[in-house]
Amino acid sequence: DGSCRLEDGTLAGVTLPLLEGVVRLARWSGAPARAIAAATVLPRRVLGERRSVPELLTGRPLGELLRWHEGPEGLRWQRAACAPAPPRIRRTRCAPMPADLQPSTAAADGPKADEKAAEKAEVKGYFESTGFERWKRIYSESDEVNNVQRNIRIGHQKTVDEVLRWVQEQGDLAGRSFCDAGCGVGSLAIPLAALGAGSVEASDLSEAMVSEADRRAREAGIPAERLRFSASDLESLQGRFDTVICLDVFIHYPQPAAEEMVRHLAGLAERHLIVSFAPYTPLLAILKGIGQLFPGPSRTTRAYTLREEGIVAAAASCGFRPVRRSLNQAPFYFSRLIAFERG
Repeated sequence: DGSCRLEDGTLAGVTLPLLEGVVRLARWSGAPARAIAAATVLPRRVLGERRSVPELLTGRPLGELLRWHEGPEGLRWQRAACAPAPPRIRRTRCAPMPADLQPSTAAADGPKADEKAAEKAEVKGYFESTGFERWKRIYSESDEVNNVQRNIRIGHQKTVDEVLRWVQEQGDLAGRSFCDAGCGVGSLAIPLAALGAGSVEASDLSEAMVSEADRRAREAGIPAERLRFSASDLESLQGRFDTVICLDVFIHYPQPAAEEMVRHLAGLAERHLIVSFAPYTPLLAILKGIGQLFPGPSRTTRAYTLREEGIVAAAASCGFRPVRRSLNQAPFYFSRLIAFERG
């Protein structure tokens, strides 16, 4: 199928020629202009090229250029010097760059209620089955991980360590209540409680994750009255907490839904709100689009990159302002971390 995988099935590379990848992306997305731009214009933009497409084409030999066209059999290409485009087809322009590939605050409407419920069920099902075993290994000291998973572990731990440092610098841990929304296996909640936090309420959509987190907390000797776990989606969380934290969860939410969740979580926070998310960049957008071409075990759940200005605006609408930012990176892990304070 054009993919190269490790022994455990993890996608490690691709053997498809670039142009065949464009054809498949066009067929999968139904947007041939976007597929062409992903292989031509956007990589140049990532590398700093700012000339327009006409400027790039001027003076180039026809033998080095491609002519794209779309017919009944889908997107096709041929050397521009070889033959004219076939008759009676709709030509696809590769310039200007499609507007929806550029960051924009005018995002599409969020998913309909039934689509949103289906997506939530898909995420929950994943983390109750194969995803649970995979991420339990990643967020542990197990050696049964590949290089990609190990780098994700390193990146996530950097984010957790930074949050722990921030909340300690804020002071008065013993007098504060915390909400860890989307706690996974307790990577943040357990060390936070161990540092002496007054109380920690941790929740996750997956009951399997919550059960594993509770087991690890008891194994670490954390008193149940200091740290309590429950199975819940973000939308159903209630209560009031000094600090609400949500790390690496919004990757499962498109922009409108993520902003809605920020507003909901801000409504639970009295003083502090800390969130992390995969930031939108053209490069990550390209990698995501290419990765979606390959069905099979390497495609787990939908992954969304988010525009930072939308997240900040959502928090601001609830009276929170950003006071600290960081970008944590490791190979295959990119996370923007923002701390907000009320007022």
